[in-house]
Amino acid sequence: MRCLAHIGLLSLTLTLACGSKVEGDPASGGAGGNGGSGASGASAATGGSGGSASCFVPDVSCPAERPFVGGACDTADVCQFEDPNKVDTWTYQCQAGAWVGEATCAPLLGGGCPVAPLVEKCTDPFDGQKSGAGLKIGPATPGAFREFQDGEEAPLTWGGQGSPMIGFRILATGADDVSCARVDTTASVNGLPGSHASAIKLHCGESLTVLTIVDAPCDPGVHSIELKVVVQGVGTATANLKLTDPACPG
Repeated sequence: MRCLAHIGLLSLTLTLACGSKVEGDPASGGAGGNGGSGASGASAATGGSGGSASCFVPDVSCPAERPFVGGACDTADVCQFEDPNKVDTWTYQCQAGAWVGEATCAPLLGGGCPVAPLVEKCTDPFDGQKSGAGLKIGPATPGAFREFQDGEEAPLTWGGQGSPMIGFRILATGADDVSCARVDTTASVNGLPGSHASAIKLHCGESLTVLTIVDAPCDPGVHSIELKVVVQGVGTATANLKLTDPACPG
């Protein structure tokens, strides 16, 4: 059996297994470079830390590595990349100035379909301190960045294996030259925390969509979620969100 794992533009779709999806919104005011760019035509220097970012330059041909969904592009090329499983192939095309992609799906014994990255990763995160810098976090919605409002409904999506996730974006002010940052994320649901750390690309201070797994309940009612994000050397931001009547898939 074969199927497609699709990554959409305005509604980020990660097909984690045949017939199961996770949906969210990629950033469309962001930026990126080789291997990942912003959906509004913004792009940044490749990896590293503390370097000068070169923003708003879309990919004009197939990049050397698989681009990140929502990355800026301006090309008619059809780009193909081998999945790390050595079986499936990802195909990317530029639509409305941003990369979208899909993968063939030939599930291996005990495995599933290819999964797109949950964050735009990088190496060599910034390990200094940016004086006067600040941090904001907001929903992964198309358009210009905006902060979460207090008590806003959490943008919850579900993975193919039943993993609930929250999508958000990062805006680091006063840190335009930090292109790779260590990001520690803690999502506390009804007071019970879950955390992880990643090295994430920043483009003139802004990230594309970041998806973080949360321990969301399936029972009805209103549940509280505290989303705390720490960008090393830049700052800390916290959003108090809510989750109303979550419906687990299946």
